Amino acid sequence: MSMPDISSLVNSLLTCQDRKTGHTALVKRSFTRLLVCQCVAMAMVLSLPLMALAARAFSRGGMGRVQPLEASVLPLTARAHVPPVIVPVRPTVPQHADVLVVAPHPDDEILGVAERMQTRLREGKRVVVLLLTNGEAKDIGEYEYSHIYSTQRKAESRRAAQMLGIPGADVLFLNFPDRSLSALQDDSATISPYTYQTRTDIDSYAPNTLYTHGALVSTLAEVLQALQPEEVYITSAEDEHPDHAMAPEYLREALSRLPDYHPAVYAYQIHGRVFTGEPAVREPKASLIDVFITQHHTPENERFLEQYGLYEELFTPLALP
Repeated sequence: MSMPDISSLVNSLLTCQDRKTGHTALVKRSFTRLLVCQCVAMAMVLSLPLMALAARAFSRGGMGRVQPLEASVLPLTARAHVPPVIVPVRPTVPQHADVLVVAPHPDDEILGVAERMQTRLREGKRVVVLLLTNGEAKDIGEYEYSHIYSTQRKAESRRAAQMLGIPGADVLFLNFPDRSLSALQDDSATISPYTYQTRTDIDSYAPNTLYTHGALVSTLAEVLQALQPEEVYITSAEDEHPDHAMAPEYLREALSRLPDYHPAVYAYQIHGRVFTGEPAVREPKASLIDVFITQHHTPENERFLEQYGLYEELFTPLALP
């Protein structure tokens, strides 16, 4: 039976009912309301699977944890009106680590400390990697691209750590602004020229933290207090990259807030290092460097990175409070 046939039948029934009761308009309106309510309810039910798929797809974006639609305690017809709830998820910091490697950008930890980390892991030590920035500096003003670029760099660091045997939970990102560590102030938040942000991301170690000098020192001190590593590795004050040269100053200030804690601190240099001796391919370090595809964008960069897979790592003890 077609839809017009059904409509005619309904009208006939309503008209017949009207001859007995004299309430045709009232019956029609009641029937119409019932039909509309049933259609709306059916539309809501049919839309739930699509909304659940959308919520799961959104949750894969890394911006937080989306509350599952099916886990809601709301009535079925009400769920269709509730948007996904974004909840900040702070990474869990290990209770103790034997070694902490502090790197200004994703890849510095591998270029400077990969073989030392491998040695400590073979000794049964727990190694944690702490990235001060996401390495988003690429093209000033390219907001969207900077976020994509930093996401790629973070993934590369996690992949290299995994290849070494370091679990993802032991790779932490502070998300302070790239190429701005030496410009952070205490009286106002720094604006990143690459992302236009003044606060850390929602998925960083300390979400929604202002880009200030004091906030970075406090966050670093918190990590040191929680981990209590016996060895700390950080870039050298002699490094030619301003972020690298500034990193040990943040470490010094953080340690000054922990007067009863005295780890062994070692500096490693990336930019401006002089390579000596006979080059020889060092595996698996050379393969780990290859993981950082985003950094192999010019022949000059290729040659720069290649050096760190050919020469022995060098460390200088630092006397910090």
